[in-house]
Amino acid sequence: MMDDDLSTRLLRPHQPEARAGITRPFGYHTGRIDERAAARQGFVVLPCNMCTFIYDPLDGAFMSEDKFRSALIAMAPDAEPDKHRSVIRTSLYELTSIVVKNEGEAVRVCRDLVRQDGIQSFLLCPGFTNKGVARISEAAGDGVSVNVARGDGPSNAIAHMIMAEVGFFRN
Repeated sequence: MMDDDLSTRLLRPHQPEARAGITRPFGYHTGRIDERAAARQGFVVLPCNMCTFIYDPLDGAFMSEDKFRSALIAMAPDAEPDKHRSVIRTSLYELTSIVVKNEGEAVRVCRDLVRQDGIQSFLLCPGFTNKGVARISEAAGDGVSVNVARGDGPSNAIAHMIMAEVGFFRN
């Protein structure tokens, strides 16, 4: 199936329960793949030197690791970031969405996403304060885009009314 002379680095699942489409969890920011981390997640790293490809066992395809990676961070009082998250992937784009309880938790989550998943851009929900945005920007580091979704007055009022109705602002 694979030639030894491929000028690519390939990851291939060696366990049936391997997660499909895992990309950049192995230290991409250092320019090296962490073979121990890859093995823990069910992949075999085959040595090579040009770029990284990930084997997706669901469709049997190799995907390039070169993608634009962004994350949408929203807040909810009952959030559990390890549980309330999703990832949408195309061949060129990867969007991770995570719900956090507060800005402090968002700072930690964003720092981890940059270091572990290679997130290059954040979109924060309108509930973040300017100080919170600054803390996230500092935690993310240079070269990472941090943006905030802000609506107009009427749109903000509608969203606030609905959030109040469902209990966002109860203590």
